[in-house]
Amino acid sequence: RVVLAKHSSTRVEGGSFLETRRSLPLHKTSPHELRYQYAADFDTSEDKSVRKDALYNLGDDQLAAGSFAQAARTYASLVKIDESDGFHRLQLAKALQGNDEPAEALAHAKKACELLSAPAELDSDEDEVDLAIDTDRQEALKEASVLAAELEAAAVGAVAALAASQVGG
Repeated sequence: RVVLAKHSSTRVEGGSFLETRRSLPLHKTSPHELRYQYAADFDTSEDKSVRKDALYNLGDDQLAAGSFAQAARTYASLVKIDESDGFHRLQLAKALQGNDEPAEALAHAKKACELLSAPAELDSDEDEVDLAIDTDRQEALKEASVLAAELEAAAVGAVAALAASQVGG
């Protein structure tokens, strides 16, 4: 059987999430986080859409609360489910940046740019929906591009500062 790990959405071997949860202190996990975790655990859909939505929402809440390490673990498990989703990669990059992991954040921001730049698969029968999806994709692409540029600039600045300290010291 597969189970969500304590305080993350990473899947691990062992008993069910419910069995694991009983052994954990209740004050460690918020009620809304538990609802997301249960939704993810009990998703029986073929495409894992409920799991993906639950993990995305959980990651967003963790990110908004400043729980960057938890958000990064949640988004990483989401990326494992669907590696081709640029939105998931962007969120993972933001969580990694907040968790002071700039190299990993940069890699995911660049991958998000690549994925979000690809032509969207649109359904010609739903023009309004297609337009909204494309607009969201374009906004996410801009955000991923800005994040990648900021992370690259920070990396260049760090290298320059290190070189200056070695020359001056």
